[in-house]
Amino acid sequence: MAMNAAAQSLITLITGANVRFVVPVFQRPYSWGEEQCVQLWDDVLSVGRRPMDRHFTGSIVWVQDGTMSAAGVTPLLLIDGQQRITTLVLLIAALADFSRSNPDKQLRFSHAEIMGRGYLVDAFKPGEDRYKLTLSQGDKATLISLLENLVDHDARIVEESLRIIESFQLFRRRIEALENPNIVWDGIQRLDVVSISLDAGRDNPQLIFESMNSTGKDLSSADLIRNFVLMGLPRDEQNRLYLNHWRVIEEALGADSYDEVFDEFVRNYLTVLYAPEPLAKRDVYPLFKRHVIDNGYDKEGRIVYLLRQMESFAGYYAKITAGAEPNRSLKIAFDSLMRLNVSVLNPLLLSLYEDFEADAFGLEDFVEMVRLLESYVFRRAVCDAPTNSLNKFSPSVIAKLNKVQDEGGNYREAFESYFLLEEGTARRFPADAEFVQALETRDVYHFRRSFYMLSCLENQHHKKDPLPIEPGTYTIEHIMPQNALEHEEWRAALGPDYEEKFEVLVHSLGNLTLTAYNSELSDGTFEQKKKNVLSVGMIKSIW
Repeated sequence: MAMNAAAQSLITLITGANVRFVVPVFQRPYSWGEEQCVQLWDDVLSVGRRPMDRHFTGSIVWVQDGTMSAAGVTPLLLIDGQQRITTLVLLIAALADFSRSNPDKQLRFSHAEIMGRGYLVDAFKPGEDRYKLTLSQGDKATLISLLENLVDHDARIVEESLRIIESFQLFRRRIEALENPNIVWDGIQRLDVVSISLDAGRDNPQLIFESMNSTGKDLSSADLIRNFVLMGLPRDEQNRLYLNHWRVIEEALGADSYDEVFDEFVRNYLTVLYAPEPLAKRDVYPLFKRHVIDNGYDKEGRIVYLLRQMESFAGYYAKITAGAEPNRSLKIAFDSLMRLNVSVLNPLLLSLYEDFEADAFGLEDFVEMVRLLESYVFRRAVCDAPTNSLNKFSPSVIAKLNKVQDEGGNYREAFESYFLLEEGTARRFPADAEFVQALETRDVYHFRRSFYMLSCLENQHHKKDPLPIEPGTYTIEHIMPQNALEHEEWRAALGPDYEEKFEVLVHSLGNLTLTAYNSELSDGTFEQKKKNVLSVGMIKSIW
């Protein structure tokens, strides 16, 4: 390897003359939360209180991006360490803002010094050369606006990246609370790193990126896949593919929650492609690389076809899991199924959506198939059927439906038949008799899906326009209260053997309802509860 490694002060690295760090589009967005920021904060305070010590914070890997600009500034692409550098820049920005607001405090740093000596900006350079650090899409505008606000207090801060704003504000509050903020400034000066520069012509940044074991948040499949797809391309092509395709995927999955959602999305996406084999989380990245190579997507000009397919699937995923479906009937069906929180079925739903888009079946069939899945999941939950038996269900059904399409069979009939074929197995569709017996005898109050069940029963009266019945606003009410046996009226209502009857009925479905007036109903008698219901205009009970 032709890389060069040297120990260096982190602040010296950032403030080097005529260089600026650039976070390329193939890197993940800024993702440090409070936990990681507080860890850096604690490290800074610890070394700041020990004048003779220094603190090693890991490595920074970078590669020079072409030649210097017309303004004489050389851009350095960050391969590893962008989270730490970004967070340190935000900490320095918070110090600058603090000193601007507290000009009379005895400080060893000042707003003028920080803004005038190249810690954050170079006032004499034009365009992006002005900033010591520029981030990738989503974070870039927010950081630039934050820095410009430090130059001119009237400049508006663009709140596009909430994490950037939240980290800055976290540091700002903590500096304000310190008796001696100078220790933060002193600590920053004594942070050390190993600065590793790569030779763009000889080193393989992707292999180095995969093998780095930096501090902070572990690399996710999203990080590895984005780097694998974009890193080896010319920078202009990186930017074009990112803006036209990868950014579309991020926005479809939710820009703020993209880090958490992408790994599950891509596992479901690959499950659809490689059904009937189930896919473990640890296999996602190796299988993705194999998928790219086996299908020739790594050849010149072909990666765009993979990104287009991923775009389509990300759109399906958002419609299924995030309420983005435009058709009302289908959206209601998706939303209701998602409330059961059985993500193991998401690959099957993705496959259904892909086939729906290919005109394998119509909208009405799609809605009914989603409703059938909902009934399947709910019945199994009521009957306490094991959920681990479903791990192979989605990929198995996907593979069978693919065969049906190849042979020109009836899609919906085939779909429904697979549930019948599981009769007598752990993956069975509980028949009416089993379901009714379980529903009549089980403790519904402590059932994990009791709220879902009761809200669905209520919305049977509002099929075309379901009520937004949400936990917090509504709670589950015992019509016969849990302390009923303390009241003569309830004991008389239960009749002989009231203790046995109470145990059978108290948590049963017939004794439960949803209400937004739990405190008004309290533990009264049945007559008192009916009176309170009428007085506040509540929904009638179902007891």
